[in-house]
Amino acid sequence: MQVTVRIMLKKIMFTLLTLLCIYSAAAVIYKYYEPQIHVQPTDSQSYIEYDSLSDYILSSADGTVHYLYFYDSRNADCIYVKNTIFTAVEKETRVSLADLIEIVSLSNLDQDTILRKLHDEWNVNSYPSFICISVNDRQASVDSILEWESDRMITSYEIEVWLTENGIDMGISDSMETVPTPEPDE
Repeated sequence: MQVTVRIMLKKIMFTLLTLLCIYSAAAVIYKYYEPQIHVQPTDSQSYIEYDSLSDYILSSADGTVHYLYFYDSRNADCIYVKNTIFTAVEKETRVSLADLIEIVSLSNLDQDTILRKLHDEWNVNSYPSFICISVNDRQASVDSILEWESDRMITSYEIEVWLTENGIDMGISDSMETVPTPEPDE
């Protein structure tokens, strides 16, 4: 009787060990052939490519006003303004900036030429920056510029004031600055 129990235990152990090996092999094979899912982050807001900006602006009807944000997805300051400052302005004013401000992508430009092109074509000296452009007689004129400077960063209050000065009632908040300014890297 003892021999029979031992034989049964050996068979049970062998079966369990075999099942464990099969399961492990299946897991390894699955991991090896597992489909790779590459998720690209999507942004609900559309961008205007910089190379087509002039044509886009000049194709507008007379009297059209464009509020532009020059944005480079490779630049941390641009990302900070878009993700943090925009959000703060929208919370304070309950106005969707996506409906007001057109984002101009600088990401397809060579980083060495961005500032030269911005200065030569739009009189902008740094970025991220906001400009208000009006179209009259098929001519674009820059009405105002709000620029990021290394020693003075753009705040949500400044964007609210800039939009108000350019004809959009933002219901400016009472606080001068609601988003903390990050410390510059040393």
